[in-house]
Amino acid sequence: MDALTAHEWSYALILEAFVLLGALLVFFVWRNRILKRRLTATAGMGDGSEDPIQVWLEKERTLTQARLEQVGDNTPEAQHLKAACEFRQRVLDGELQVRTSGEDESLYWQHVSDYYDNINKGFLAQVHELEDRLRLQQERINNLEGFKEQVFKLSEKLQASRQTILKLDEELQKLLPAESRSAELETLLQGLADEKTQLEEQMKLVENEYETLMKNAEVLQQQIAEKHPPASELEEELASLKEENEFLCNQIATLLKQELEHKNQLTSQEESFDKQLHERNEELAATQAKLAEMEKKYLELLEAK
Repeated sequence: MDALTAHEWSYALILEAFVLLGALLVFFVWRNRILKRRLTATAGMGDGSEDPIQVWLEKERTLTQARLEQVGDNTPEAQHLKAACEFRQRVLDGELQVRTSGEDESLYWQHVSDYYDNINKGFLAQVHELEDRLRLQQERINNLEGFKEQVFKLSEKLQASRQTILKLDEELQKLLPAESRSAELETLLQGLADEKTQLEEQMKLVENEYETLMKNAEVLQQQIAEKHPPASELEEELASLKEENEFLCNQIATLLKQELEHKNQLTSQEESFDKQLHERNEELAATQAKLAEMEKKYLELLEAK
């Protein structure tokens, strides 16, 4: 009776050990599946998540496009803001194209170089065009200045000629009164008077043309001032563009840093999950080995009975 009770206790202990090992085995299998699911979900999140830099670039491009549609061009300030928005939109478009190109690093930077080189060529073409127009207008102004000097000299000579003619006429009146002049002399004097009248008419035409040219010169100078703003305005616009460029660079650098940290975090989580899976697999293998050993001992006890 005592021996039977000892056998029953042995069977009960062995059965209890089997149940405990079975429960542990189920727990490790369940834990292993959970870790695999987490690892799969984390990997899927890292692969399917949107690029934060691309999202930011698209957002800024939308804001810039909206502002560009709102701003007018009625004032110099509005024209400067419009030009800045157009330039920023071109930069954001280029960054989006480069970001989504998916090319290797050498082609990536070649794409950057080509895009910004085209923007630079466009600005240089505009600058060269303005410089050519400015040079032509400056040449016309220089020609007008030379013509102005000639007109002044001609006006002085004409005025001197008038005074000379008046003096000659007075002397002639004293020496030869009208009643004592011959027909040939009267004809000569009338010819001189006609030439004087023609010279005065030509002088009036020259003066009128000179006034017209001076008005055109004022218009040209005004156009030059509009096309070639003061250095202070150019410096302010350049400073604004530099600030905008620095802001874009800082934002992109921040997003790149966040993206790198996110990737490092995902890598760390994956390594942690892999380590936990490896440990759980080792524990599961050890439990299975213990279970097999206990099952062997149980069979040996049954055979001995």
